[in-house]
Amino acid sequence: MFNILEKYYKIDIQDKFKKEDIMSVTLTKPELEVVQKAAKEMSDSLTRQQAERDLQKDIVESMKEKFELKASDFNRIVKVYHDQKLNEVIEQHENFVDFYESVFNSNE
Repeated sequence: MFNILEKYYKIDIQDKFKKEDIMSVTLTKPELEVVQKAAKEMSDSLTRQQAERDLQKDIVESMKEKFELKASDFNRIVKVYHDQKLNEVIEQHENFVDFYESVFNSNE
């Protein structure tokens, strides 16, 4: 059996380090191997996520450079395309236009 006691440091308001216990568990060797494997798998997943975020940033930057698209406009079109919600966006816009016209045309 392995007893794992981990410590971490937290900065308090006066920027002093405080040591705090965060976990104390007892694991068998096979259980420890399962936890290690899961941690490595999770780390690999986080690495892939970071690579995808980097790719997304590169794509946005490329669109800005090639076509002078604003990042916010390109990101919005990608989100609408990805979610397949163009009809919803159109409906929201039409509702907004109706509301706007009712507010400002009511005085005429």
